[in-house]
Amino acid sequence: MTIAKPAVWKTAYLAVIISSGILVVLASARDLSATGYGLRWLVLAGLTIVGGFAQLRLPNMAASFSISDSFTIAAALLFGPAAGALAVVIDSLAISFQLATRTFGLRRLLFNATAPALAMWVAAHGFFVLAGVGPLAESETSLAGLLGPLMVFAGLYFVLNTGLIAGAIAFERRTAPFDIWRRHFLSLWLTYFGGAVVAALLIALVNSRGDDLMVFALIAPI
Repeated sequence: MTIAKPAVWKTAYLAVIISSGILVVLASARDLSATGYGLRWLVLAGLTIVGGFAQLRLPNMAASFSISDSFTIAAALLFGPAAGALAVVIDSLAISFQLATRTFGLRRLLFNATAPALAMWVAAHGFFVLAGVGPLAESETSLAGLLGPLMVFAGLYFVLNTGLIAGAIAFERRTAPFDIWRRHFLSLWLTYFGGAVVAALLIALVNSRGDDLMVFALIAPI
């Protein structure tokens, strides 16, 4: 019996994540184009890029996180999983280019973009299933009643996103994924839960004061 080499498993792992993520991104682009969110989503996309300049780097690790999480989460809550997934793609690509000290290979660039998008898409769908509502831009539901689903959403997004990255790093270092995740990513839970809370506060402010103040409300965290 022949045992596959670690490099083979790594290639297979990355291929599954990237291909699944590409399918999600394509489906999300199709779904978002069919909505009427237009300029409002573009505002969030632009702020996502700006927010990416304030980032948290992990020493000696090929990963980073930024305050732009608040904007990508807000996009998912306001406009649905498709909007959130595409916002994450924009955020991930922007951060990848900012951090690059050398040219990224195509496979790494695709993984950087698709893995977080896949995590966001799954987590956002989980939120709306648990909450029993549609995109909050169309819903008058009080966010106070959505606290439980919101925390599940943040937790699921955190575990999936960091877990996928930890898996890729584990293949490079030939160590257990959980060890990588526990040592380098577990302490980042506050980034995700904090981003979800800030996003909820922004949405509550916009809903209470009207869309005219949306841009100013979203700029507040920066």
